[in-house]
Amino acid sequence: MPRVSVITPAHDSAETISVAVASVREQTFGDWEHIVADDASRDGTATILDRLSGEDSRLRVVGSHTNRG
Repeated sequence: MPRVSVITPAHDSAETISVAVASVREQTFGDWEHIVADDASRDGTATILDRLSGEDSRLRVVGSHTNRG
């Protein structure tokens, strides 16, 4: 289990989610997990997160099919 968990909520965040994930990945402390909660994005956020999670196993995506606000 990682020592640090970073949780990021996202909804229609295609323009900024890559920067948010990169910010966590660039930290010097490496024992972390990054959980992104995608709240039914419709703008390509999920596609970007799928690609990024394939690049780094410490990134986990939790998605919702219904926007919960």
